[in-house]
Amino acid sequence: MYLIIKYIHITCIVPTIILFVVRGISKSYKSMGLQYRWYILLGNIALKREKTKMIRGIAGIGALITFFYLVMVTINHRVIP
Repeated sequence: MYLIIKYIHITCIVPTIILFVVRGISKSYKSMGLQYRWYILLGNIALKREKTKMIRGIAGIGALITFFYLVMVTINHRVIP
């Protein structure tokens, strides 16, 4: 049962991070098709709130770093991977 839930969870995470990266790149190029706690906040700033590309880029990188930190903590079961 644990493995089923684990793989469902991983299956949901992978498309989420891929779509986040694609949307961030598309947003920086002003794609018309996509105009319409830390990780979520940084992602929100990167994709919606901030007007300047520099701040959006910094927030996007911060969101990705936070995401990969969470992955490493999950894999290693330690707060300091």
